[in-house]
Amino acid sequence: MQITLMQGILLAIMTIIVGLDFFVEAFFVFRPLMVSTFTGIILGDVVLGLKVGALIELAFAGLTPAGGTQPPNPVFAGLMGTLRTIFNFVLLFSFFILHGKSRQGCF
Repeated sequence: MQITLMQGILLAIMTIIVGLDFFVEAFFVFRPLMVSTFTGIILGDVVLGLKVGALIELAFAGLTPAGGTQPPNPVFAGLMGTLRTIFNFVLLFSFFILHGKSRQGCF
């Protein structure tokens, strides 16, 4: 699976909008669940985007800026986590489809 030019542009625009919302905190679309869902919509795998977003959201659930501390950026965690999962899932799935007959019993 390859990212098309249009998908790349949409991902960049989405990241800019969500990144700005991270600093403004207006709509809270910067949470990993939302970022992963939007990434899944753009890449065409909404269910996997939701699953990855839910897992990454668990890691960022209690991280809120308090005082002078700044927690890690959940925007890029949601985006990159979903991208890596979708592409690794596609590569792994295609590997077992192509090599499935020679590797019976690998599961």
